Amino acid sequence: DQSEIRAVVAHEIGHYKHNHLLILAAVVAVLAGAGLWLVDRMLGAVPRSRDRQSPLVQNPAAIPLAHLVFITFTLLTTPIIVSAERWVEVDADAYGLQLANEPDGMAKALIRTVDFRASSPGVLEETLFYDHPSIARRIRRAMEWKRNHPAGAGEGGQ
Repeated sequence: DQSEIRAVVAHEIGHYKHNHLLILAAVVAVLAGAGLWLVDRMLGAVPRSRDRQSPLVQNPAAIPLAHLVFITFTLLTTPIIVSAERWVEVDADAYGLQLANEPDGMAKALIRTVDFRASSPGVLEETLFYDHPSIARRIRRAMEWKRNHPAGAGEGGQ
């Protein structure tokens, strides 16, 4: 279906035009840096030698502790990362709707993905585990967009 293709391509162009990859890379880099800083602070309690070597160099047995701290930090910050990912998806959806003017095509394309994820997860499930907004929420937004932009909706912006 051409309307689906236009909607999906316009959505992907939105990711490119709004530098979503760089935004997400920056979020992950900041959080990873914070996690590594936390590991360093926690291992800072381990006495250092005169040459100020890292406790991991002085005592490789500290590596599992560092790993545990970093993994725990990563688990706790996962909702931040997936929230950022959902935000860029919402932004790309909005851009795609504006560019392609294909809300029905977007809805049809999203319905095709129902086999890959729950269409209406609970709020907690979506917040903790989903890197895309729920399919139901995305379709609802597309239909709201269509209601607010009735002239030419579904005509592919031609």
